[in-house]
Amino acid sequence: MKALPLVVAAAALACEAPMREQYVLADREALPEGVAFDASAGTFFATAVQGGVVTRFSPLGQESVFHRAGDPSVSFMGAHVDDERGLLWLCEVALTAAPRSRVLALRVGDGRLARAVELGEAYCNDVVTDAAGTVYATDSLQPRVFRVDAAGVTVFADDPRFAPQLAGLGLTGLDVSPDGESLLVAKLAPPTLFRVRLADPADVVAVQFTGDAFGRPGDPRFPGPDGVAFVGEALYVASDGGVQQLRFLGDGHTRAEVRTTTAVPPGLTSLVDAAGRLYAIDGDAFRVLHAQKQADPPFAVVHIDTGLFDGP
Repeated sequence: MKALPLVVAAAALACEAPMREQYVLADREALPEGVAFDASAGTFFATAVQGGVVTRFSPLGQESVFHRAGDPSVSFMGAHVDDERGLLWLCEVALTAAPRSRVLALRVGDGRLARAVELGEAYCNDVVTDAAGTVYATDSLQPRVFRVDAAGVTVFADDPRFAPQLAGLGLTGLDVSPDGESLLVAKLAPPTLFRVRLADPADVVAVQFTGDAFGRPGDPRFPGPDGVAFVGEALYVASDGGVQQLRFLGDGHTRAEVRTTTAVPPGLTSLVDAAGRLYAIDGDAFRVLHAQKQADPPFAVVHIDTGLFDGP
């Protein structure tokens, strides 16, 4: 019993620790892809597309295995913390001849499995929840977005424009708009961002852009938009060698001004809002799996300075 105050004091100290510029992964074999943030504890989660592991970083930078798949060949893709319900949602993909996917919910407190939902033949790329706890997940192989709620799984939105190019990937990252009314969903190629109304998923609009070209077609540093995340009212979109900031014009999230930075580490995939700061996974997953390049560890969860987008 005498140790209890020390435990409480240590927890309080961890929660008050300043956020770091990077959280470096000691594991050089796992290939990280997704990132999520638990606001209640100030911890990051990093998923591995190779290695079948989910890593947790404490506010003090301490690294631990949060979850390990029984089959190390399983890929963990996108991740999202539902803070209100204390759940870490994950895309899990079994890379068989015809990939099969599940979405998993793990309790952030102890890592116990709270729910597993089969998506069938699919390549679950990213996952997010709305204010009601409803889960949405992209399928990179079929032109659809799944919805998971208490009743089970359904296809929430399907549109021929979501379809991947031949032998490629289609939909990638997604996030819920700050007003809670829409999903913003990225497509790898051709680089596209869709606005899908949550109240009417048949209302799908390809967002129009001013400023920089969205996805920078022809720039090898931008093979296609991957992870997306809102920080405040701005949406940030990651590509392998850069990040783009989208500031929406007017209501409805159908028009946006684009600004670009390449002053970031190469090898980015996923993004997350962590207490109002933008963080990314620097993990080389895209370049290893889709560009046949060599991985260059160590990998890390890194802070992206949103001041890089400041300008007139």
